[in-house]
Order: sequence, then structure tokens, then C-alpha cells
Amino acid sequence: MSLSNIKLPDADGCWLIGEVKSRQARRGKKIAAIAVTGLVDDDDRIRILKAGFQKHLSKPVEPDKLVEVLAKLTGRDKPG
Repeated sequence: MSLSNIKLPDADGCWLIGEVKSRQARRGKKIAAIAVTGLVDDDDRIRILKAGFQKHLSKPVEPDKLVEVLAKLTGRDKPG
């Protein structure tokens, strides 16, 4: 699981997730990723999801919402 801001000091979160996913793919693994950002318009959301994030959450993120999304992406929201 990866959780990243989009605006980073020396890079862009979309670039970062591309690097992470590329390295994981070479190892035969998949990684779920959530973007947390103040970028909230439709164009930004689409760009972020196309970059490889499964979910886009806008700041400020409610803790309960973050826990809900993490549970769904990790499959822990299912009973059993």
C-alpha cells in the first residue's frame, strides 16, 4: 500500500507512483496507492488516477474516510 501527496518538494507524486509501480511490476507484485492532495478539479483527479493511483482523496482528509479507503483497497472491509 502506498499513500502519497501529489505536490512533493523535489518531485511529483504522479512521477513517484510510476516509479514505485514500475519497480513492483519487475518483481511481479502489484501495489495499491492512494493520492492525498489539495488538487481537486476533474483534470487533476483524472491525471492522478491515470498515473496509477487507485484513489484520490482531497485534503483535508477525514481520518474515518482514510481508514475506510485503506480497508477497501486492502480487502479488509470484508467479513471473515
